Amino acid sequence: MQLTLAHYFLAFSLAVGVAVGAALVEFPALRTLNLPSYLLILIALAAFDVACFLRGGNSVSGMVSMPVRFAGFAIALGAMVAVASLGGAEVNFF
Repeated sequence: MQLTLAHYFLAFSLAVGVAVGAALVEFPALRTLNLPSYLLILIALAAFDVACFLRGGNSVSGMVSMPVRFAGFAIALGAMVAVASLGGAEVNFF
């Protein structure tokens, strides 16, 4: 099986969700900021999109499709909530 860009994006999304969840557990001050926790995930996923855009020679043909982006965001949110709740931290989305 050949790995496509969508596979890499979904793996990156899982890693970002676990990292943000671990950061929320390890640093309780992040939970009290006015910055929503899901915004950290969106920033990381946007950085991946920008890297794909620049790597593809400034063309949109080498970017991830919108359904894969939604799936990646859902995976990252699920991983963040799972890690934070297993670590005993309360996750605020808003």
